[in-house]
Amino acid sequence: MTALGTRGHLETPASITASQVSPAMSPSPKRGAPKKRDLFFTEIFKARNDQKNVIECFHGNITRPEAERLLLVLGKSGAYLLRKSSRHTLILSVKDEFDSVKHYVIKDSERNSMYIIKGEYFKNINELLLHYRESQGVLCLTILFTHAQYEVARSLIFVEKELGVGQFGTTYLSTYKRQKVFIKALKPNTLPPHLFFIEVLFLVKLDHPNIIKVKCICTDEFPLLIALDYCPEGNLREHLKRKTGNNQLTWKEKVKIARQCASGMQYVEQKKILHRSLQAKNVFLTKGGQCVISGFDLACLLGEPQSFHDMMLQGFRHHNLVSRKHMAPELLKDSEKHISLKSDIWSFGVLCMEIALDGGDLYDDLGDEDLLRALLAGFRLPSPESCPCSYTQMMHDCWELDPEKRPAFNKLTELLKQIEQEVAKC
Repeated sequence: MTALGTRGHLETPASITASQVSPAMSPSPKRGAPKKRDLFFTEIFKARNDQKNVIECFHGNITRPEAERLLLVLGKSGAYLLRKSSRHTLILSVKDEFDSVKHYVIKDSERNSMYIIKGEYFKNINELLLHYRESQGVLCLTILFTHAQYEVARSLIFVEKELGVGQFGTTYLSTYKRQKVFIKALKPNTLPPHLFFIEVLFLVKLDHPNIIKVKCICTDEFPLLIALDYCPEGNLREHLKRKTGNNQLTWKEKVKIARQCASGMQYVEQKKILHRSLQAKNVFLTKGGQCVISGFDLACLLGEPQSFHDMMLQGFRHHNLVSRKHMAPELLKDSEKHISLKSDIWSFGVLCMEIALDGGDLYDDLGDEDLLRALLAGFRLPSPESCPCSYTQMMHDCWELDPEKRPAFNKLTELLKQIEQEVAKC
């Protein structure tokens, strides 16, 4: 990272002086900066002259549940990755045809070779993987699971200016391939890298005009970087708060914003993805005023094991990244085990209220327990006086306690088109 206010490459803390490091990016004095490449996505496996494809599919110290989540979310049958276990053994994790993940320990033989199945010995990992990719036996590796499609050298990213400093890192306006990009940089020893990269796992699967796009990632060393579409208008909450007085948005403009968000979420819903953090601060506006949905940090795939849902929520709750005011009641209940795409419908209703209130605060005086109690008792956010009746009714439809009674996003998109036409006539 360069000194603030200058233009140059985004470098690592180890390569610059302490005076050039933003406080948010400084390594913890207690634990120090992590070793190079001892990371979630890229740890170079150099033993026995293994080739590039081995390096690219080696994912370092990720846990068994994390490996399963990666393969189940992104991989097809035969997708695989290599990881290092807590006992420092090498594990081959493979997604099978039944949508489950098998884990195989790669062992060393006495004759300086490697094997999974006794009798099938190989000089190195590359030979082992090549054999099982070409065979039709017990292991059938067909697809290399790799991050390489998005990984770039950080020397290709040029910093323009710092945009903000948060609990876990810093955001920057930067340039990549002569295009403006939004950089999220994770500082060391804060958020676990696998939580930082959850958003990438889902965004690489999505292609829609109302969903933000990943440009590239840098994971060879800290700070870990994600480059996203640059949205000069900032997030929707900030945008709404700026539009005050004579500059206030009309209801036609507000409904258009809600419709674009519904359209993006309709696509997400079709992909069987639950966002779980849909709110105004996670919606951004492009230069042309197009809304794009971001913030997939809490996202999960419908059909993932319940343990994955619990693991991710616990991780984000531990780091205070869960916005309970936007979550459906069924997600607020610790005992609730039913995962439904309709939970995002509730959050969408709250987002629509944020739009109606020009980015105003929600449930000001209610703590988490009081909020859940009030919602279960029937309390709902009151609409402003100027709010169209049809818009208010739509929000209340989203806030049905029974998830199955909430409308789907395709219905909401069509309804908002009608409301947009209605308010245009007023």
